[in-house]
Amino acid sequence: MVFQCTGDRRTGRNGSPAEAARLAADSLVLNYPAGIKDSINLPRSGPFDTTIEWASDRPEVLDADGRVNRPRYTDGDAEVHLTATVSKDASAVQRTFRLSVLKALPNTPYIRLSGTNPVLLESGDSFTDPGATVVDSVYGSMLAEGITGTGLVDINAPGIYSLSYDYSGDGWTAEGAVREVHVRPRPVSAAAASSGVAGSVHVSGAVPGARLGLYNSDGRLAADGTASAEGTYTFTLLAENGYYVLQTVNGMASSPSALIYVKTLTAADVAAAITAVPGPGEADTKLQLPAVPDGFTLAISSSSHPEVVQTDGVIHRPARATQVTLVLQVIKVSDGSGALTVPIAITVPGVRTGGGDDDGGQNSGGRSGGSLSSSTL
Repeated sequence: MVFQCTGDRRTGRNGSPAEAARLAADSLVLNYPAGIKDSINLPRSGPFDTTIEWASDRPEVLDADGRVNRPRYTDGDAEVHLTATVSKDASAVQRTFRLSVLKALPNTPYIRLSGTNPVLLESGDSFTDPGATVVDSVYGSMLAEGITGTGLVDINAPGIYSLSYDYSGDGWTAEGAVREVHVRPRPVSAAAASSGVAGSVHVSGAVPGARLGLYNSDGRLAADGTASAEGTYTFTLLAENGYYVLQTVNGMASSPSALIYVKTLTAADVAAAITAVPGPGEADTKLQLPAVPDGFTLAISSSSHPEVVQTDGVIHRPARATQVTLVLQVIKVSDGSGALTVPIAITVPGVRTGGGDDDGGQNSGGRSGGSLSSSTL
């Protein structure tokens, strides 16, 4: 018997489009404290199936696609405000970032990186160096193109890699540039566990040995663990809430897993799932009740024939096969709440008599039953 914990993108508070948009907006990071010289990556999609639109108040310096046009030295550094609108369905959240675009050095050509800096990849992605050009800092004209970086990038190993770009002309050297390539582990799969354990999240698809962080719908770390050799892990004993999982490998965190909702089981949930009880065999002396999740107990509440099946489960074999209707009671240990199952019918086999004498068999069964009752009740 399987007891299902709910895990989905609900329309309630946790896992709702509004919750997804807020969490995705909170996870956005544009961290350039020293300013930028090169075009940057502005993602168009975010975690939890969100979309992102960007707007710039200085598009001539840094546009909504992340392309940079450095100010001239005489114009000084430029401050730009980028606004991200993170949306899911009809819900949207805005965040604004302030960035400084550094001015070009006086009378010094500089290397302008093509593409973005940093380049963001997930392990296993392909990577080709976008290259760079050399630009005149005074007139903005291109002096050289097809510049490639030096350095190694291992797309299968999460980490931060650097490519250096240098160029020298006839009697001059361009201001160099460094591009970072960030390789992150891929996001894991997370689902509310269906093994019968209430309040659990099962993780799969992780890198063996990866650190796994379970975050609640407020973005706070709820629990952590380490992925097994099979890349799995199960977080247990969780409160009812929305959750997502990040895996970290070599200091690089993945994108979040899907946002899921964990609903802890109630006594009524468990009772509703119990609709049958295995009938006893001829040699059984006690009824075997179904297994229930950890933290719950199950007992017989009532029996239509207590002289055949007592409420403690002890069986007294009747002379003939007899149908007994049972009602079971489920108790949740943590809060003492209880619930009853639907009436469940089982058949208890009759006693076998050697001579086939029904009366003798009934009397024998009756005497045996009475003796067992007096000794067990």
